[in-house]
Amino acid sequence: MDPRQARESCDNCRTKKLRCSGEHPICSRCSSRNHECTYSRRLQMGRPRTRRVSRQQISQPKPTAPATPSPSAHSSLTGPTTSHGQGISLLSPVGGESTLQGPIPRPIDIASEITSEAPYLDDFYHLNTQPQNQFQPPAFLPNPSSPGQTDKCACPSVLYLLLEQLRNKTTWVVPDDLLILRNCRDKALGVATCDQCPLRYFSVIQNGLILGVVTTCIAECYARLLEQIDQEELQATSKRQRKHLDISNNHLVGQSSSGSPSAQPTFTIEITPSEWRDSMRKIIKSEIHGVEAQRGNCFMTFVLQLEERQRNWHQSPPARDCPSYYRSSCNHPDRVPSCLAVLDDTKRLINSFHL
Repeated sequence: MDPRQARESCDNCRTKKLRCSGEHPICSRCSSRNHECTYSRRLQMGRPRTRRVSRQQISQPKPTAPATPSPSAHSSLTGPTTSHGQGISLLSPVGGESTLQGPIPRPIDIASEITSEAPYLDDFYHLNTQPQNQFQPPAFLPNPSSPGQTDKCACPSVLYLLLEQLRNKTTWVVPDDLLILRNCRDKALGVATCDQCPLRYFSVIQNGLILGVVTTCIAECYARLLEQIDQEELQATSKRQRKHLDISNNHLVGQSSSGSPSAQPTFTIEITPSEWRDSMRKIIKSEIHGVEAQRGNCFMTFVLQLEERQRNWHQSPPARDCPSYYRSSCNHPDRVPSCLAVLDDTKRLINSFHL
């Protein structure tokens, strides 16, 4: 055997997993121990090649050989109506003599010959060329051809992004982070007024339930802000420190831990920790319940409007594909829908603030 075709280690060293010197025809280890030294042939690298089948072999059908072909079948395959017109019988047994003489036909192109060999399939090819507007949707679904009903809204994505933003917020700063909750409320209000969600039952369920969860999460964030206010008051009182309150032309702004204001202040006042706590709680109260003549943009107004909308949806379902069990009077003895139960939890949490 050519040493270039042999393995690098002899069979004896390779079996015992020892390092082989690799001399030919016998290695030094086998020579010193008087062992038989043989080298196996080197295996081919990589995966073995698979046998490729030509396209012509795939497209060429195998001849069939029934015992007694009928004259009608024989004439349909060899008559002048076929695309080949070569007059050869495909019903002769392998190795036997053909009843008709003629040259061997070329390989059959199934893709181009299927309509001529099977004319009954012509009735099905028109399905791909029919205009799409001939499709008649079921009566219980909205008509897809109506304008505005095929538009996809991004309400589920907006709601999930709001939940993710609130979940990732671990540290709350008063009053700077009140703007985050206000923006979440405004985006949730935009989802509540979407004109695409009420068209389908699944969108109705998503819109109502996830909006209720968002309101509960916003209320929980208000609770954390109130806890942060109490902690800062106790910390300032124990250290006998006074709190600074910055007031600008447009809104009240807080001051970061580094001492730099988060917005350009117009006035700065120094107050006691208890006065600062009362001021911060009044600010949160105005965000939740609003102030006189400006209660339309507060958080509780949005919750009450959402609750009224959900009651109307259950009493008169907005989507035509809503099942019968979705309809409810929302009063005893009917069951309380899940969307309203979540909003009840939100209102109980807000009432526990005692603002």
